[in-house]
Amino acid sequence: MNVTSYDRTVIVKHLKENLGHPDEGWSNEGGPDRIRVARFPDQPWEGINTFATDGLSSHLLSMGQDVGTARMEVLFAAYPRYSSEAIAGFVLSFCDFVLSKHWAFVSGEIVGPYKWPIIEGVELNAVYSAPFTYFEDNLHFCPGTSPPTVICWVLPIHAAEAAYIRKHGHEAFDNLVEANDPDLWDLNRESVV
Repeated sequence: MNVTSYDRTVIVKHLKENLGHPDEGWSNEGGPDRIRVARFPDQPWEGINTFATDGLSSHLLSMGQDVGTARMEVLFAAYPRYSSEAIAGFVLSFCDFVLSKHWAFVSGEIVGPYKWPIIEGVELNAVYSAPFTYFEDNLHFCPGTSPPTVICWVLPIHAAEAAYIRKHGHEAFDNLVEANDPDLWDLNRESVV
């Protein structure tokens, strides 16, 4: 028998243990199953805002044929000069997209490019499920739910970067990012390809 369990407080505790205490939050209109986005200042280091969801993991999401299901929450990080409200709005919209597909956004996957930027006034128009290079290792995985919840870093990217990943694979892109060391918190950064 496959037993599943979910408790929002487990996710919230996990986020606070790894990111500290949030200073602001937003939510969609979903009743008790609503998705919330919290802003954690100075994470993963000073001068960066990290946004994390709780509530998405109340849904079991498909990981593909013959792979099974997973629980997922979303992480997004940027400099404070970008509108927190706009970022939270994008994150909530992205969660709505994930739920509409009932699909887990796993490492190396891309969504977009869109015809418009992910947030008004920035250049990036696609997102990539990035490896957790800059965040604490413990943050990536929350074992307190069944199945465990994976925290997915949604990294904004350029259309050209999305095309590169589709052609050469996500590992080649990760190597480019490591070699070029772009400012990933800057939503108007130059493309690495």
